[in-house]
Amino acid sequence: MTTNNKGKAIIGIALAAIMIASVFVAMVPTSARDAGGNIVKKDVVYQGEKGLDVSDLGTATFTLSGMADSTADGQLITVSNEGNFAVSTSYKVGPYNLTGREGTIADLYIEEPEIGIDVRLEGSSIIDGNVPQGYDITLRAKPNFGGIMKDATDGTASTLNIKFTDPSNVLQDSVAIDATANEIDEPIDTAGMATGTWKVKVSTNKDTCNQVDISSSTVEFTIRSADLAIDATEDEVAKGDNMVLKVNGNPKTEYYVAIEGVTADKEPAIGLSSADVTAVGTGESGAATAAWIITGSDGIADFKIDTEGADKRTYTIHVWEVEAGKVPQPYGWADPDDVTHDLKDAKVKVKVVSAEVTFDIPTKAVIGEDVKIKGAISAGDKVDVIIKDETVLEDEEPVDEDNEFDVEWDTDGYTVGSYTIEVYIDRDDLADIGDYDDVDPDGKTTVRLIDPDLDASQPRNVVAEGDDYEFEGTASGMSDIDYLLVGPKGWKANQPEGILAGFVKGSASVSDDEFSEEETMTDGLDTGIWIAVILSPGRDGEYDTGDTAGNLDVGDLSGKTQAQILEIGEDVTTGAAGSDDIMRTLSFKVESGYVRFDSVEDVGVGDPLNITGTTNREPDTTITISTFAGPTDLLALCEVEWTTADKGTFSATVDTADAVEGTYTLEADDGDGHTDTITVTIGAAAPAPTATPAPTATPAPTSAPTVPPTAAPATPVPATPTPTPEEPGFEAVFAIAGLLAVAYLVLRIKK
Repeated sequence: MTTNNKGKAIIGIALAAIMIASVFVAMVPTSARDAGGNIVKKDVVYQGEKGLDVSDLGTATFTLSGMADSTADGQLITVSNEGNFAVSTSYKVGPYNLTGREGTIADLYIEEPEIGIDVRLEGSSIIDGNVPQGYDITLRAKPNFGGIMKDATDGTASTLNIKFTDPSNVLQDSVAIDATANEIDEPIDTAGMATGTWKVKVSTNKDTCNQVDISSSTVEFTIRSADLAIDATEDEVAKGDNMVLKVNGNPKTEYYVAIEGVTADKEPAIGLSSADVTAVGTGESGAATAAWIITGSDGIADFKIDTEGADKRTYTIHVWEVEAGKVPQPYGWADPDDVTHDLKDAKVKVKVVSAEVTFDIPTKAVIGEDVKIKGAISAGDKVDVIIKDETVLEDEEPVDEDNEFDVEWDTDGYTVGSYTIEVYIDRDDLADIGDYDDVDPDGKTTVRLIDPDLDASQPRNVVAEGDDYEFEGTASGMSDIDYLLVGPKGWKANQPEGILAGFVKGSASVSDDEFSEEETMTDGLDTGIWIAVILSPGRDGEYDTGDTAGNLDVGDLSGKTQAQILEIGEDVTTGAAGSDDIMRTLSFKVESGYVRFDSVEDVGVGDPLNITGTTNREPDTTITISTFAGPTDLLALCEVEWTTADKGTFSATVDTADAVEGTYTLEADDGDGHTDTITVTIGAAAPAPTATPAPTATPAPTSAPTVPPTAAPATPVPATPTPTPEEPGFEAVFAIAGLLAVAYLVLRIKK
């Protein structure tokens, strides 16, 4: 295989990049700055540092270039004051060269300062864990600048502050440590520290860290009482579930645990949940009723007690700090009653109760259906499901990962009545129906079996031509129902089936035991009393004709009257000998559509004009109320409502704020040509209430005036006569006649 020059060039570049990267890695310095804290070539500086002396790099203005193919590539840093250099937090990390981007030797490195943190007990981290009060712990600070960064003013080591927050959320005084290495361990004595959850973080001392201001993450640990304790996750567990217990003691210490007062052949068993649990002491059934348990580095030991073979009662579990020789060692056994000593001990009580069964099944079902018996158990692995005194549905049926079970019960052949379903958990000894007679079930419920049933109703007893007739109902034990609609004259001869012919046959599906159906009563049909017949087969699922629900065939009924059709339909279904088919009939009236105003009261201008009326139009039909004749246009819209099954209503409030006085003829219109009119007078607006005038003050008496000399009489001014109204001339008469003619034409057009 040959390699062209381009390929060789690419390979060469790649190798060069690898070599440069290798050089960068090899050149990362491990030495600190000089004794005065000044920066020398190949040193590391950290983002955020200020006041650095970099005169070893240059004594005049100079530029640091991020080196090619490094993380700093593209960054240019101009240093104008070599004695007071500040490392911006925006400067890229990586190697820099004084001669330019293509330089091969790093003269300076920039890194991001970081501080890690850990809290340790006997060599193990206890972050989010706990430690007994009185034990020494170690706080480990991990600054990546430890041993490198120095105080730029005097060359002394940079320092860190450890900041604790106590369980009451009070910040404690800081503990100062020198950042002389990448890992700095500071011992902490917990003897005087309060119990509870503490928070701690490590921060830079800005004055000694050249103004770098960063902190570690805040971590938590818990100081608990040094007393020996044993706790249970739950105070009550279902038989078959595990008791989950926790011992809190000294770190890496051996403790003795035992169950008090076990009963032969009904013993809980301490499980070997880890290598630090050694079960000892066996009851008559072989269950381990005691154990030696070693706590971890945090002083905690978790273990479980299996309750599958246990009696249902309350158990006391003890834990002891045992002196050598009090109990045979290394792993002997002693009854709790025989353990006597003066060291620490603790106990906890846990109650074992019956496992619970929850059911998810219907309360009733139709005979012939498959009933799903679903449920869940609180504990255990498998269930027996029986119909009490009848049959075993499932023996040792495993539950799924959610402790749920699902069993089917075929009810075909059963009779009407209530049946008890019982569930038994983990009973390998039961199999035949007689085995369960004297055993209490872990859960039970009842299901009532019923015969198929049918119920039907109609929301409206009156239907206008062109509107939809509706019926609805419930049907148990079937997926479909059949129906017949028969007109007052029956099925007209020689006409295809349909509303206009007076006969419709159809079916409707049943969902969740409910059904509903609509048929449009097309204009032009026979008005009068119609009959709706709703049908379903009985328990056997078939009509007397042999048809199933949704497929009923009543034969050719063309030319038959309403009474004949109803009689024939009954003969082939419910009327047949021994039939258990079900029929429900409804009657309703079909008539021409109408809208009718109720009487209305006159109002004044600005008062609300309340309009009501009745109609046989279907719900939600829009009724428009408007001025048919009158001084101004009024308008309101409303929808039909049916509050009873016998008639619909409509109501609206007309705004008369912009009306003028006069007599109005209002029209109600359903949009399909059915209208009604009514006349109402809108009078003058009610006068505003008149304010009561303030009482006039009684004038004070005055003295008689001095009579002036009599003046010569003035010339009298003649009175202006009141004009007499003129009789209307021919122009006014013609104007009035014209208005009357226009009004007459409007009324004719409206009609």
